[in-house]
Order: sequence, then structure tokens, then C-alpha cells
Amino acid sequence: MFEGYDLLKFLLSFLFIIGLIYGFYFLFMRYGSKFSITPKSNELKIKDIRFLTKDKGFIIVQLKDKQFFFTFDNQNGLKLIEKIKQDNVDEKD
Repeated sequence: MFEGYDLLKFLLSFLFIIGLIYGFYFLFMRYGSKFSITPKSNELKIKDIRFLTKDKGFIIVQLKDKQFFFTFDNQNGLKLIEKIKQDNVDEKD
């Protein structure tokens, strides 16, 4: 009697967990792209990278109509130095 009950309890629990996983997958696939924080591929551009040494350098990144000046190294990682206004930027390309 208990073996059949345990098997039934296991199957119901298993089906419930599979249903939850499928439900989360369905919700993520249906609504996940609307709440994405990653920009579209044409909105984020790396304009220039300059290496000072093997581990240090500068990056200019354009996000939509704004440009940002970053520095990077192994000890501090990526650090925002300045937001560049669009009037001060001369377009190379």
C-alpha cells in the first residue's frame, strides 16, 4: 500500500516541478524580451580602444547619442572617466 502511495506522490511532485519549469520557460520566452536591459546591437558601439600597456588602456563607447570615456586595468577594472557631449565629438566615420 505504501509503495504505491510513495510512487504516486513522487510522480505528482515530479509533474508539478516539470510544469513549473515549463511555465517559467513560457513566461520568459513570451515576456522576457520586453524587459531586457541589454541594448540592441545598433545602439552600443565601441568607437575606439587604446592600449597604454599590456593591461591598461582607454575605451570610448557610444550608447545611442551619448559617448562615454572609460579607463581599464587589471587592478581597478573598468572605470568611467567622463561623459562626452555630442557637440564636442568630431565624427571620424
